[in-house]
Amino acid sequence: MGKFAVAPSLVLLLVLLTACRPDTAAFSDFYGKEAESVTEIAIIDGRTGEEVRSSDSEVIDAFMNDIEDIQFIPEQNQEAREGYLYAVELYEGDEETFRFTPSSVNDVYYSTKPDIQPIIENYYYLLSDRSAE
Repeated sequence: MGKFAVAPSLVLLLVLLTACRPDTAAFSDFYGKEAESVTEIAIIDGRTGEEVRSSDSEVIDAFMNDIEDIQFIPEQNQEAREGYLYAVELYEGDEETFRFTPSSVNDVYYSTKPDIQPIIENYYYLLSDRSAE
């Protein structure tokens, strides 16, 4: 009787673990809103705390177009981590509607294809140069 009671428990555990694992998704699947609704972006450098912002619709449109099809692939290791290189915040008016880092969305860790970090970094430096002018 003991052998037969353990087998269904293991099967149930495997089904639950598989069902809870996030799937690969594009950025546009996470955001869940129209990219055109974003009125401002902020990019924070996690090493320095420096933040750059833009409400320029051309910059926002270009950024959203550059990241919308990037694939987020769940990482095996979902243990909590500290720190980030960059964080991105999307706003509609004064309301922050979404926040993510190159490696996490909604407290789930991902790798990305193509790598999103250089794209975010390029926009960070682009916006830093504009604010210095």
